[in-house]
Amino acid sequence: DLTEELSIPQLPELLQQFLFQMDHPDDPQEMYNIPLVECPQYNGKIQVFNSASATFFVL
Repeated sequence: DLTEELSIPQLPELLQQFLFQMDHPDDPQEMYNIPLVECPQYNGKIQVFNSASATFFVL
């Protein structure tokens, strides 16, 4: 589970609050003050695709 892999137990709540902010961009409340009952529920799957890039140059 992504919550355990990232060691962020509050990830589901953070996602709900983030979705609220996306739906209500003009709401002046701080994200952590938004009651979870007002936030949209998300029960879907989240996929993570790791990637990396590097750029090298000569001085």
